[in-house]
Amino acid sequence: MRSLLAKAGGTHPLAHAALSHLDGDYAAAETTLMNWAPDEPVDRALRATLLSAAAMGSDQIDRAIQVLEQTVQTDPDSSGVGLRAAEMILSRARFGVSLSVLRDYARARQLALAARDSRRGWAGDSVAAILVALNATALAGDLDDAWRLLAAAPEGEATSAEAMDPRLIGERATLAALMGSESTALELLDAVASKCVQSMVRGWIAHGKGDFAQASEQWLEAWQQADSDLDRNQAAAALAPLGGAMPDLGELAKRHPETVAGIKTIHEVMSTPGNRVPLLRARAHESEQLTILLVDVLSESGDQHGAAEVLREGALRWKHPLMMKMAANRLLAAGDSEAALGCSADALQLAGREWAGELDTLGIMFHAQESLARHHEALLTARRMVELAPENLSARWVLVQCLVRNGDLKQAWAALKYKGEPVSPRTSQEVRTWIGLLSKYDTSTFFLSRALKVFDEWSADAEIQGVILLNIHGRSMLHELTPTEIEALQTVTGTFLATHPTNAVFRNVVSGPEDDPLQAIENELKLQATPPPLMELEQRIRKGELPFGLGAEVFNRSYTECAIIRISGLVYSDATQFATTGLKAASEALGSPVVLDSTAAVTLARLDEATARSLVGSFSFIDSTVVAYRDALNAQESLAMRSTMSIYWNDEAQRVMVNQITDDVAEGRSRCAERVLSVLDGARRANWQRLEHVTTMGTHSSWLSALDYAIDSGESFWCDDYLLRSIALSKGVAAFSTVDLLRHLVSAGRLAPHIGRVAESVLVANYYVDLGFDAETMRLAATLDRWLPAGAAASLARPMNWANSNAALAFVLDAVKENAEGDPVAVQGWIQLAAEGLIRVAGEDACGAYGNVRLLLARAIGHTAQVRALLPFLIAGIRFALSQFPGIDDPLGEVLGGVHSKLIEQFGHASAAALLMGMVSNTSSDDQNLAARIILTTPM
Repeated sequence: MRSLLAKAGGTHPLAHAALSHLDGDYAAAETTLMNWAPDEPVDRALRATLLSAAAMGSDQIDRAIQVLEQTVQTDPDSSGVGLRAAEMILSRARFGVSLSVLRDYARARQLALAARDSRRGWAGDSVAAILVALNATALAGDLDDAWRLLAAAPEGEATSAEAMDPRLIGERATLAALMGSESTALELLDAVASKCVQSMVRGWIAHGKGDFAQASEQWLEAWQQADSDLDRNQAAAALAPLGGAMPDLGELAKRHPETVAGIKTIHEVMSTPGNRVPLLRARAHESEQLTILLVDVLSESGDQHGAAEVLREGALRWKHPLMMKMAANRLLAAGDSEAALGCSADALQLAGREWAGELDTLGIMFHAQESLARHHEALLTARRMVELAPENLSARWVLVQCLVRNGDLKQAWAALKYKGEPVSPRTSQEVRTWIGLLSKYDTSTFFLSRALKVFDEWSADAEIQGVILLNIHGRSMLHELTPTEIEALQTVTGTFLATHPTNAVFRNVVSGPEDDPLQAIENELKLQATPPPLMELEQRIRKGELPFGLGAEVFNRSYTECAIIRISGLVYSDATQFATTGLKAASEALGSPVVLDSTAAVTLARLDEATARSLVGSFSFIDSTVVAYRDALNAQESLAMRSTMSIYWNDEAQRVMVNQITDDVAEGRSRCAERVLSVLDGARRANWQRLEHVTTMGTHSSWLSALDYAIDSGESFWCDDYLLRSIALSKGVAAFSTVDLLRHLVSAGRLAPHIGRVAESVLVANYYVDLGFDAETMRLAATLDRWLPAGAAASLARPMNWANSNAALAFVLDAVKENAEGDPVAVQGWIQLAAEGLIRVAGEDACGAYGNVRLLLARAIGHTAQVRALLPFLIAGIRFALSQFPGIDDPLGEVLGGVHSKLIEQFGHASAAALLMGMVSNTSSDDQNLAARIILTTPM
């Protein structure tokens, strides 16, 4: 060779460089080659190969790799150069100094696969390139991808010719054994000619079963059958950790001194009798494999934390993210979620981009965050998992469940779909989530077929099938089915009901006789009826003596729905004793974040959007909780049904009763719930899952969630239940109502007075009480009520609205006048509520209450021209109010006596008598007799 090169040395730079290389003069070889600029790709490939060899001769592996990669960029089809670059990069990652081991593995794989693809084009040895790519992939820890490189399509990427190559069959058998697939490995061995490979595979099968003696026997046999140093190295490397018999490595060591030295070190340590931990600790830093062996020994002894710490240090030493991931996994299993979270983050940092273990590491991170209740961070991690592997069902379901928990159902529905199709559920919990999202958001023509397909798949679980049917039928109330779909659903439903007549979720209810069709469900409704102790609690809630949020517990409804439908009858948003502190709290909270209670969100939903935006915009942020949002979502789903009828058991009447509302009321409630969700959509949502500060009602009461978070965060509390605000104040939290905020903004000139007044009138019309009496506000509210005895009239039943009694009485008389001609029943309602308020003003003074009611009736009679038509309704209103306050006399006799006296003064006795009897002509016979007695007993 040297003589041939010497003859050409003076005429060709390639020969001159080769001679310099043989002489060990690598600098001269590089100088010669750098001055040569060949035109042909083949010459450029030879030049790059020699330049690289010269750099390696000078221990410049980075330079050697750079030369090869530059040539690959210039000549992409130079597969030999690319493959050589891949091998050198792998060598740097395993034995040299690499800035990123994983990046080197990824680059080596990329170059090897490019060489494979190039060689496929001209029927070259693509298998050699696949073997390099396989090595890089396996070292990166991605055994699944390694398998795909070896298997034929469609299971893998290999061509049929490549897959039949004995080299790949042997590697595939080895990989199957390592992955625990014994049957596949043994099946592949039938096509493996190499006795060495056969023994190696059988050894790995035995090792996987824990039969180390059999593994040692097979690998010693493989050494004997080996016909290459590579095979010998593999057999010896497999035997060393067993600590048993070893072949003579003398000759192999001459050719591969570093590799054999490492094998001997491992065997020396593992063959030491007794406790190997001290020796392994002393030498673990010498190689990755010694580190892993120490980890295995520590794990077997139960020291998971110690094993994790060794892995962590090894990962940092060798910049190996796989080790760091293993450390995180062990820490998570040991219950140290904080440390597991740190290690998983370090693993991702070490790995950089496009690491095969990234998804698994994110999974560890997610579970650590969940166990630490860092749900917001967990959601971000779940999103990252799906972005990384959109086809991965486990990652996608993790994200869906996170979003559902957060109440982001639209986002959950979007996450559920992959390539436009909702992914299949795998567990019963996933089925519940899946059918819930489908019934709400799947408007396609495939909804029913999808739902029934899953229904059939879960035939062994009647409860889950009941859940699916319940959701299908619930959806059918909002989305019309085709005749064909109706028939299919009826068939499935009929079969299910016949098979499962007592199903707890979905069953048939047979109606009773024609005269009492609800008789059949009496017993069930009795069981659902409010027990006496809770009925007393309900009455106290209606009186404003207890926070109405307790009603959510009593009625088993969402807190938000209770606020929207006003289970307390009246809305006790404000109280005189909190007016000053509320205005101060509202003033001081401006420009800062505040926690919004659901009651205030409902109030904002009742106001016009411009005013609501002005109020919300007064603060830097509106904060709420995930629990509160889910609660509001439940309200929206319940009220979206727009049900106008409900049934319940009336204990007093001892029968089933029906409660009905109008379609307009049902529609209004549904719209209000939608707006509440819109308000909360704009809020920051804290993942405050458990109560920490107000735990007297347990730890999961949704109506206390926002308050508990306000206490913890120290933010001001915006709430429209004065009793809940009083709890906040007792905990040192500043609190205010929507009315407090409106009045402060008006007084500060930040809101026009007429806007504030209109807003308050809207609240009065919606039964917000104890806001104080303002004649103009009350008239606006009454106008909104069309002067019916609704919200504005209800305010009159509260004593504080009678502080300015003359103005309040004038307002009542105007209401009587507005309804005098068209709606006498409305007159009765106004008088009743006004009478209740006047009785309450008097407190325990029965005489004072009597005088107030007498004055009301007298003024109402004197104020209207339609006395004859209205008097029965005026009397009825007064007496209904009196019936609620025993011990107060009926004022009708005294009032009629006063009227009779005035008539006498004006018209004389005879005319007065006729006029009085005419006035009472539409009243009851008792009241007419009362008037007659007054006439007869009046002195002439």
